[in-house]
Amino acid sequence: MKRNLLFIYTILLFSTSAFCHQQTSFGNEPEAPCKIAIRYQESAILTEKLNKVKSEFETSKNVSLWAYKEAVTTNNYPLVKFYIEETNLLKEKSLVDLVFVAVQNGYIDIVQLFLDNGVDPNGKTKSNFYLIYRAVLFPEIMKLLHQSGAELNPKGYSGTTTLMHAAREGCLESVEYLVENGANVKDKSDDGKTVIDFAKFNEANAEGVLQLLKNQSK
Repeated sequence: MKRNLLFIYTILLFSTSAFCHQQTSFGNEPEAPCKIAIRYQESAILTEKLNKVKSEFETSKNVSLWAYKEAVTTNNYPLVKFYIEETNLLKEKSLVDLVFVAVQNGYIDIVQLFLDNGVDPNGKTKSNFYLIYRAVLFPEIMKLLHQSGAELNPKGYSGTTTLMHAAREGCLESVEYLVENGANVKDKSDDGKTVIDFAKFNEANAEGVLQLLKNQSK
């Protein structure tokens, strides 16, 4: 029963996030791509889960990667903090995927928690997809990573940069921040696409993003 309640809470959390943190489309108008970072909110379900895990941990002294992922996915900040304090998973550098989960869902408190506990803000996948690429839809998190030491506009996956990803997604606030902090608008990906080429693919704020980039390209 409790497991079912946790599952239902997870579904509601994602549904609420999608509804509250994106503007609603009217007619053919696209949704605003920039999203607001989501703070941890205490709830009886998450507190109950934390207490249950603490009790079980006293006996097993073991935490599975799946359990860790569930805590991150449900934005259960106190539980993630407990896992960090009681396990060596962070020291073993096995949580890159979970940091990506926190970033792409906009869970800024958990992202900050990971950073405070030594996670590399320049984290990337084996294919050189940088953590900061995933953050372009959440300007507040992108700025947090940058201010925590992340390279702002690294060239990685397929020769792409953070600015290319931001232009592609159409988050004007992220594009502005990147440009203001020195991101090169003339970079090209491995297949020869420019930042402006990437901007042409976005369906939101296309005009504003393109105008900003063209002004910087002069």
